Amino acid sequence: MPAAEIKIRSGGIADGEGLSALYAETCRAAHQGIIPHANLELMIAKRVPEWWQRLVAQGTHILVIELEGTLAGYAMYGAGRYGSAGYAGEIYEIYIRPTHQGVGLGSRLLAAARADLARLGHHGMMAWSLADAEQACRFLEARGGREFARSELIYPARTLERIAYGWAADQG
Repeated sequence: MPAAEIKIRSGGIADGEGLSALYAETCRAAHQGIIPHANLELMIAKRVPEWWQRLVAQGTHILVIELEGTLAGYAMYGAGRYGSAGYAGEIYEIYIRPTHQGVGLGSRLLAAARADLARLGHHGMMAWSLADAEQACRFLEARGGREFARSELIYPARTLERIAYGWAADQG
C-alpha cells in the first residue's frame, strides 16, 4: 500500500476559505467547554476567509499541512512577542483537524515552523496553551516544550490559566 501524500507549504490567499473552515472546526474541538461559548463563537466568527487572506497579504507566516490534498492543519508563527522570555520565535497557533490527529502531522508541522523560524533568524521558540487544553499541553511537552511561565486570560464569565512552553535555541 503506498504511503499517504503529506505536503507542507506556505499558506496563500487561495487558502482563506479552507483556513476559515479549519479554524472553526479545530477551535471548537480544542476549546469547547473551556473558553466560554459566546467568546469562542465570537473568535470563530471573526476568522472569515477575508481575515485569513489579509494576514497572508500582510506577510504573516502560515504553514499548512495537507494529507492527500486535504487541508489537515496549519501553524501561524513569527517573532516572539515576549522578548524578555528569551525566545526569539513564537508559534502563535497550531491546529490539526481532529480527524487527522495522532498520526504525526502536528509534529511535522511544528518542526517545519521551527525550522522556518530559525531560517528567519528567530532562534529558540515558545508557544502558549490553555492549561485546561490538556491534549495541547501534552502535545507541546512531548515535543520538548518546557513550561516557563503562566498567565491568565480573563473572560467575563471565566478566568483561564495559560501556560508558556519554550524550546531553547540549542534544544533538539
